[in-house]
Amino acid sequence: MAMRYFEITAAGFDGGTDKTDERVIWVKAENEQVIKALPIEQYGAQVVDMGVEGHSKSMVDRAVDYTLPGDAEPLEACLRRHAVAEGVVGSFSRRPRFCARCTDLH
Repeated sequence: MAMRYFEITAAGFDGGTDKTDERVIWVKAENEQVIKALPIEQYGAQVVDMGVEGHSKSMVDRAVDYTLPGDAEPLEACLRRHAVAEGVVGSFSRRPRFCARCTDLH
């Protein structure tokens, strides 16, 4: 089965500046249903389906931050962190942990 690529822009992303580029998250998933199972919109994030090849499969493979379904929990924690920072949702409902992607507490 071919993997699909998704670009998620976390809460606070502003395409008009490079200052928020860390809020662009690349995700590889088996299918769109895996993405839809996450509460992405609840965290003020948006998803773009880049398709099976993405812009360029080799470029995207190097840039993938999370692979689903295995990385669902760390991805959600990352989205939650950005949402909290932007005031989209309240503070953490569980004890934060270090994120493997960006080494911040989530």
